[in-house]
Amino acid sequence: MRRAFPLLVSFALAAGAAAQTPPSEAQIRADVRANIASNATVTLRGNGSRQLNGGVYEFVHSITARYPYEGVPGVEVEGYHDVVYQSHGSRYVFDRVRVGDWKYFGIPAPSVEEIQAIVDTDDVTPYTNEGDVMMLDRSITVEETETPTKPNQATAHGTARYKVWVSDGWVQDMTADVEVTAFRESLGDPWTSFRTQFSNKTEGDRSPMPQGALRMWQYEQMQDQVAESSDLPEVSVPEFSSKEGLVRFAYRMLRETTDPKTIEAYLRALAPNSYFADEERRAFAPGVSIGRGPEDMFRFGSSFAEVTCETPTYFEEDGIVFFQSILDIQEPNETRYALKMGVEQEDVGYRNGQQVWGDWAVTFIVPQFGMSDDDLAWIRSFEDPERLWAASGQATQAATREAEAARDGAADRARGAVEGAVEEGRRRLGRIFRRGGN
Repeated sequence: MRRAFPLLVSFALAAGAAAQTPPSEAQIRADVRANIASNATVTLRGNGSRQLNGGVYEFVHSITARYPYEGVPGVEVEGYHDVVYQSHGSRYVFDRVRVGDWKYFGIPAPSVEEIQAIVDTDDVTPYTNEGDVMMLDRSITVEETETPTKPNQATAHGTARYKVWVSDGWVQDMTADVEVTAFRESLGDPWTSFRTQFSNKTEGDRSPMPQGALRMWQYEQMQDQVAESSDLPEVSVPEFSSKEGLVRFAYRMLRETTDPKTIEAYLRALAPNSYFADEERRAFAPGVSIGRGPEDMFRFGSSFAEVTCETPTYFEEDGIVFFQSILDIQEPNETRYALKMGVEQEDVGYRNGQQVWGDWAVTFIVPQFGMSDDDLAWIRSFEDPERLWAASGQATQAATREAEAARDGAADRARGAVEGAVEEGRRRLGRIFRRGGN
């Protein structure tokens, strides 16, 4: 019998809870008015139900409470809540109003002009999910607004007109119904943001794409580049009337500059005007870059200055300049260039039927040097770097200048002269430092 005693007690408690009388409708209305609004009109929904919550019996009744919105005449709130009572001995005691959803009535509908004004603040974001939208003629015209059911949100309807990219050189007109949802902080505040949803899209005529027109994703990419470029330092570069002047300036800059952002700024300044989509040269045109540059200059734990001679040793092939490094001369069985750089003279069009050329510019730059820890240790062991540079000798420099000046078939012969001079430099280094060579 002692084993059954707790069970009997449980049955007794349950029977007691079941026998309790639920709060009256008048009591429920009074409790709602005391906790929500004293002037609320309260409607009871359903008959209520007894529930067990955390070991405590509760009586829950759903209600609708409608009352004036404080401080705004003519506006009412209608809330859909639950009133909760907990079992205490032989009676239910009010515990809380469990807040649910609500609606507002009597909020003035915003004017078409109000919603149009906020829509006109952003002519990019509304189209970002609509495919390859062009940064061309596009508009959203707000035509009607709905009466809001929330103080911080309103709905409007209108028509969107825009163009999409369909193939190289062609765009297509599009028309769509658009639902605009506008947002604000609270009732009475101005509308500050919005979102759109397009539907019932209709295809229109196709037409040639204007030269230089951008797709929206290209425009956004360009804006990101403009933002990135704002973090770059100001640098200045001279005008280059000769290829050699450009090459030597770029080489010296890479040896003397150790800040990646400064290198990035120089590379942008040295790039052709045609690479940029804006007149301020802050954003590259779609698909254009200057290659791996600033960060890669330090990716092996060394600087460009450590692996190159002060006086540049280089040769050119098909518009690409290859800069040799100390290790290129030192290691006879490897071909490792410290850097390759594309250079070209800018084409600025025609004058009186004649081709006109502009300044020399850097089209791309790619660091290629790489070395082991032992290579770096060997290079860093020399207190006087000139002992490394001197081994290349004047012959290499002379051969390099000959290669630069060579044209057509003579280029191959000049290239051979360079390679011969470099090989001689290797042999000299081998004799000096006993690290290879003959």
